Amino acid sequence: MTPPTTLEEAVSRARTLVSADDKDALRTLSLAEAGWRLHMTLGHQLRGEFGLWTEGAEALFNDINAKMPHRLAVDGDTASAALIDALWHDARSRA
Repeated sequence: MTPPTTLEEAVSRARTLVSADDKDALRTLSLAEAGWRLHMTLGHQLRGEFGLWTEGAEALFNDINAKMPHRLAVDGDTASAALIDALWHDARSRA
């Protein structure tokens, strides 16, 4: 699967990957706690599914950095953390 190129595309595609338990965590935990708890599960899944360790993810990193300068994406770990933050906000806006 090719990496998404924009934050919005990544969040839209990631919604289909989020388990029911992860959705609950995104809706009920604080942003910091959700990020910590989901890094090794949902974050790992996002890193693999979106190819966040490949050079093809540069466009997504650049878009995350432009839209979320407080969450600098420089590698797969930092990009997946930014995506979990964006999913947390997305889940709460849909509640």
